[in-house]
Amino acid sequence: MQRAAGLLTFGHSSPGNYQKGITVAETLVYFVMGKMRGRKGRRRKARQMVEKVAATGNTDPVATILRFRRLAGEVGGMKKLKALVDVLSE
Repeated sequence: MQRAAGLLTFGHSSPGNYQKGITVAETLVYFVMGKMRGRKGRRRKARQMVEKVAATGNTDPVATILRFRRLAGEVGGMKKLKALVDVLSE
């Protein structure tokens, strides 16, 4: 039933279900396929983010947060650090 690309169309899924006595609406097939494709995309994005973080060598988010808090203490607080970041980002 599955095609080479791993995508199942309504025309391909319908005959098998019909032989089993299952009626399936075309909209339901495409709804489920869309959910699967969306989930696959979200997983891919999450995997890419993990790879990007691992590539920078910074795998411990807690250490990063603590480093920022120490830096904020050195410049006079979080508000001042945020103001400095805003000025530098312009």
